Amino acid sequence: MGMKYLNTFFYNYIETLIKMKKMFIIFFTLTLLNGVAFSLNSKPRSTSIPPRCHGICPFDDLNIEEIKSVEKLVTNSVLFGPSIEFSIIRNQEPSKADWFSGKAAQQRRAYTAVFEHSTNILTEVVTDLQSRTILQINPLDNRISPALLKTEASFGEKIVRNDPRWQAAIHQRGIPLDHAVVDIWPPGVQLASEMGPGKRIARGVTHYHPPESKFRQYGAVEGILAIVDFVKEEVIDFWDDETINVTSPIQELPDYISKPLFKPMTIEQPEGSSIQVNGQEISWYKWRMRYNVDPIHGLQLHHITY
Repeated sequence: MGMKYLNTFFYNYIETLIKMKKMFIIFFTLTLLNGVAFSLNSKPRSTSIPPRCHGICPFDDLNIEEIKSVEKLVTNSVLFGPSIEFSIIRNQEPSKADWFSGKAAQQRRAYTAVFEHSTNILTEVVTDLQSRTILQINPLDNRISPALLKTEASFGEKIVRNDPRWQAAIHQRGIPLDHAVVDIWPPGVQLASEMGPGKRIARGVTHYHPPESKFRQYGAVEGILAIVDFVKEEVIDFWDDETINVTSPIQELPDYISKPLFKPMTIEQPEGSSIQVNGQEISWYKWRMRYNVDPIHGLQLHHITY
């Protein structure tokens, strides 16, 4: 009785489709039947637990010794000249395929972004920390530059301070040269003349810094802006609107904070903490996870299980 009813239902259904001549309904029916057939023939999902780190973990942050090892390996390489600087040094995570297959269980690699000042080129380098070899080198387009580097802040200030236009502007405002400092900042919005291959631009902002103040940015010297090109090692443009003004100095920190912002707080755990931290693995109750801190993405949690 059930089979007869089912045959009658499909017969009437197909007859209705033909009469209505609605192609989208026919397409929907075929798609539905195809999905059912795929579900019946597909294999069930794997319920296996992802592998865990034991001992060496390829997802953990690099330690001081590993960072120094990467710096030494890349610096001594014949692939780069003497004028290199490291923009990023972090761990290189394995691919999911290598991790789940067990190939990367004891893998330890590092990713490095190397900037060569003489060529103005940023290069990605992957190194193997165990064999101390360079595995991959990828020079990037010369329009791609790293963030402002550590040495460029002091070098940029030196370039600006040696510029006669800056010295004249400081004298015009009655400020001794040794009472003025220059902070180097990324360019932000750039003019068309400042963009293009072979250029690395920064902006120098001047502050008044009297010797008695412990704050470098004591007061801004308004109306002065120096445009620095690190490739040419010179000030390529200088703006001075002859505004003779120094903004009001900041209030000294000891005078600003007159009382604590929060009341005292005490935490007592007579039986110890419920949270256990083993290296970069955190466990609590039935939870278990690992963490690392990426220089670009910040705090990351992974291998989270319950």
